[in-house]
Amino acid sequence: MTGTTGAIFKVPKEAFDGIEEAHDAGFAVAVAYPNPGKDVLNIRTGLKDARVEVYDMNGRLFHSQAITGNVTGIDAGGWVSGTYIWKVYTGVSTGSTTLVETGKWVKE
Repeated sequence: MTGTTGAIFKVPKEAFDGIEEAHDAGFAVAVAYPNPGKDVLNIRTGLKDARVEVYDMNGRLFHSQAITGNVTGIDAGGWVSGTYIWKVYTGVSTGSTTLVETGKWVKE
C-alpha cells in the first residue's frame, strides 16, 4: 500500500485508572496546538483542577493560567518568537500540585 493512512480511536477515560496508566499506554493527557503557532497557544486537556505554566528557554516562569475547560487559550500575540516550555499541573485547589504533562511550543 502506498501513502499514509491514519485512524482516530476514542478511548473512554474509564479505560485508565490514572494519568500514569495513560502515559504508559502512550497517550498524552494534555497537548498544545497549533505548533508552531503565532497568536494563541491552546492547551487541550480533560483535566480538572489544573493549571498551565509557560516558561522561557532560560527556565523563567513566563505565564501561569488556570485550565478553564477542555481547551484553554493563552494569548501569545505579544510574545517574542522562540521556543517555550509548557507544563500542566493538577491538584491546584489542594495545594498539592502534580506535574502531569509537559512539552515545547514554538512561537513563530
